[in-house]
Formats: sequence, C-alpha cells, structure tokens
Amino acid sequence: MFSLSWRGYGLAGILLPVAYLALVVMLLGEIDHPASAKLFWGLLLAGSPLLWWLGNRLNGEAEPGEEPHRFMGLSLQKVPLIYLGLFGLYLLGKAMQ
Repeated sequence: MFSLSWRGYGLAGILLPVAYLALVVMLLGEIDHPASAKLFWGLLLAGSPLLWWLGNRLNGEAEPGEEPHRFMGLSLQKVPLIYLGLFGLYLLGKAMQ
C-alpha cells in the first residue's frame, strides 16, 4: 500500500508536479486554459529524466529498500514511473471522451 510519505530528498517527488502546476498557472493566467493540461504534462514528462538522474546520483549504490531518498515507498529514481502511469491514465481518459 502506498502512502504519501518521503525520506530525504524524496520530497522532490511531490514538489516537482506542484511547481510545474504553479508555473502553468503563472504562464497561462488560469488553470482552465485549453493548453494548461498539455503544458503541465509536457513539463512533467520533460522533467522526469532530471528526477531519475537526481535519484540515481543521490541514492548511488544503496541496497534496494535501503535508499536514503524515497517517495511513496519507491526510490527517487523510480518516481517518474508514477508520472508515466498517470500520463497513460490521462491519455486513456482523453481517448474515451
């Protein structure tokens, strides 16, 4: 079972989407803008390799399950997989409209 918890710099796993959402609102002026979802997902998917690199760099050669930087029970470098899964659900929802 996943819980919203983090250890070390795993907080970046939740702050990255929040920061991108704030950037979208600042750039477009509102959250309901027609391009807001596209810009948000574009920023989040473009930033995912950075988060993967940061997780690999910070966790280094730690044993699985003993990584010092974790988010929702996953090591920081695996958090972009959550973003990819959510993006897949977003695309599925758009296809069903």
